[in-house]
Amino acid sequence: MAGSPLSSRYCPAPLIPVSLRLQELQLRRRNGPLTGERRGRYSRTPYIAVIATEVLLVVALPKTDLRIWGVTVGVVAITALVLGRQLVAFTDNDRLLTSLDRSLADLHEQKEWFRSLVQHASDVTLVVGPGDIISYASPAAARIFGGDEPVGLQLATYVHPDDLLLFQELTAILAATPGTDAAAQVRLLHADATYRWLDLVGADLTGNPSVRGVVFNARDVTEARELQDQLRHEATHDSLTGLANRALLAEHLAAAGTTQVSVLVADLDGFKQINDAHGHHTGDELLIAVAHRLRTGLGSTGLAVRLGGDEFALLLPGAGPQEASNLAADISLALLAPIEIDGTPALRIGASIGIATGPANNPDRLLREADAAMYRVKHDRAAI
Repeated sequence: MAGSPLSSRYCPAPLIPVSLRLQELQLRRRNGPLTGERRGRYSRTPYIAVIATEVLLVVALPKTDLRIWGVTVGVVAITALVLGRQLVAFTDNDRLLTSLDRSLADLHEQKEWFRSLVQHASDVTLVVGPGDIISYASPAAARIFGGDEPVGLQLATYVHPDDLLLFQELTAILAATPGTDAAAQVRLLHADATYRWLDLVGADLTGNPSVRGVVFNARDVTEARELQDQLRHEATHDSLTGLANRALLAEHLAAAGTTQVSVLVADLDGFKQINDAHGHHTGDELLIAVAHRLRTGLGSTGLAVRLGGDEFALLLPGAGPQEASNLAADISLALLAPIEIDGTPALRIGASIGIATGPANNPDRLLREADAAMYRVKHDRAAI
């Protein structure tokens, strides 16, 4: 049978599995891994080889052998079914892969969009993990911290000592209410040893497996805070002497509540004569010198205030009448010392000081009583 015509007619049959194998290899080569871009849909070239093989098989078969034709029809039918199912599968796969490619492209575009936002955002994003350790800092952190990035360090070590309690309260609130926002304004240390004012808005996302930490968004408000502090200082302090004004005195009295305080009201003796004789410049310099002596004599125990003109006040929280009287005597003695002002002889000036003691929740009464006591002292001196 080796040399029979029937055997030679079946020779094209092995081309069928070969063509299918070629199709598989070509699909693998063309599509490659999902990370690369697919270069096209499935190839139809191997199917031409399958069809050619079937045609050759039919042509090569004897025309009179019905059994061979039955087998041939079965082979062709099965091959057609297999190829048809394969084409359907390839079409479905191609549609799925196209959808996957589109989804991956959208995901990549979204990732790049978010990355660009973070890279160029002026606000700082920090992720703080267990132990208060910074696990992520956006590029804008370099402007806030300076030097090396703070990743791996404790955020609390950057907080100003005066703001540390407020920062701890903020983190406690965040821990108690996961997923909700809380905010505070604190100062963080810069590499140049200065502090930056920051608006911190945080949310505890420790339970989120993609984050596992507290997320802080921080905005540098140093310039705005400095301007705010400057405006407040100007609103609560005398522009000439730098002492507190009536507004700040009222704030301190209100904050003291029912606590006992002593108020001293001092009016300079002979200031008008000096101002008229030597001019307003000398008068201003004299007021500045008096303010300095009041501030020095008072120390850090109270508040020195310029009420207006040549009238001053001293607020002593918690002080009784005797302590206030002792301070009044010291202040009077300090003011009697000569005051050196450029271009004028040494000047001497005294002060009439009145004292009132009582609860701070009635500031108007305290000031009236101290003012009345001051005028009594001035009247008594004039009568001598």
